[in-house]
Parts: sequence; C-alpha cells; structure tokens
Amino acid sequence: MDTKQQIASAVKGWLRANQISINEVAARLGKIPQAITNAMNSSRPFSRNFAIALADEFGFSVSYLLTGEGSLFPDAVTPKPVPSAVILPPEVVTMFNNMTDTIKSQQDNIAQLSHLVERQLESGKKEDEAPRSATHSAHL
Repeated sequence: MDTKQQIASAVKGWLRANQISINEVAARLGKIPQAITNAMNSSRPFSRNFAIALADEFGFSVSYLLTGEGSLFPDAVTPKPVPSAVILPPEVVTMFNNMTDTIKSQQDNIAQLSHLVERQLESGKKEDEAPRSATHSAHL
C-alpha cells in the first residue's frame, strides 16, 4: 500500500469508526459527495487546500494528510509551565489600585451626571407641555 492509500485508509477508517458518512463530510466541507469520494480514492496526494479543510474540520494533522509522516492527529502540545504565583512590585499594585479607584469614581460621576441630565430633560418637557397662561403670553 503506498503512502496516499495509507493516508486515505486512515482517514476513511477514522470517519467510519466515528460513523461520519461521505455525505456528512461533504456537507461539513461545503463540497459535493463525489468530490470527497474522488479525493479519497485518487492515486494523487490530497491537495493542500483539501488537507487543510479536513484538518480544520476534524482535527487531523495537516502534515500527516500531506506526507503520511507522523500520526493522523497532531501530538498534544505541552504547554509551558506557568508560575503558580506572580509577584508584582508594590508600586505596580498601588498604581493598579489607584487606577481602579479612579475608574470607579469616574463611573459614579458619569452615572450622577446622566441622572441629572435626564431629570433636567424631563422637567424641560413638562414646561413645554404646560399650557401658557394669558399673562405669560402677553409678556412675549
């Protein structure tokens, strides 16, 4: 069995094991089923675009789909260790706390200003809606 056949066999085997039909693969990749069948049964290697689409949709290794080297799924990436505690200099903590306090204060000021503007607009509407007295009209 050549490399292309091994790759196609691995992909088809995984799809079969996970009960994913060619029709479903086609739908998920936005292709017609015949295109998927042709790609799987062709003696030519998968195209780069087809390999990337399969990898994106099913989590396969693009490298494996193109070369047959490695495994069908990429090896798990080991994350870099993260320190259990990050120690910041006291002046950074103080600056952060001051900035947070300033932001909270400004938010309070904005809320108060917004409330005052709303009250002023409402009282202005009431004056406009009130009927004008004869005396008031005479002064105009």
